[in-house]
Amino acid sequence: MKQYDIFWADIPGPDPGKETYITYGKRPVVIVSNDDNNQFSQAVTVLPITSNLSKKPMPTHIFVKDQGLTLPGIVIGEQIITLDKSRIMEQIGAVTKEWDKLCIQHALQVQLGMVEP
Repeated sequence: MKQYDIFWADIPGPDPGKETYITYGKRPVVIVSNDDNNQFSQAVTVLPITSNLSKKPMPTHIFVKDQGLTLPGIVIGEQIITLDKSRIMEQIGAVTKEWDKLCIQHALQVQLGMVEP
């Protein structure tokens, strides 16, 4: 498991009866935690990917296609999630395009207030 690998993951949902705008359920995610963490920790940091291309454009949204995905998708950079590795399922691909990696890095920096959008 390495940074920028794409896996299926089971993201826990909200408490029953609670409305949420957080992405959950079985879906693709991109690993964004560093490779030392990914090797030695039982938790990894991920960004969910949605195939809902009608999402409102935001500086934290990164359009990706191919790279193991069956459909084009949007990496949701504002939803930084830490998951136990037991919730990570099979690998389906990896972000290999350098531009996409840079865009993911930028989206994380924007979300964390480290740079302006």
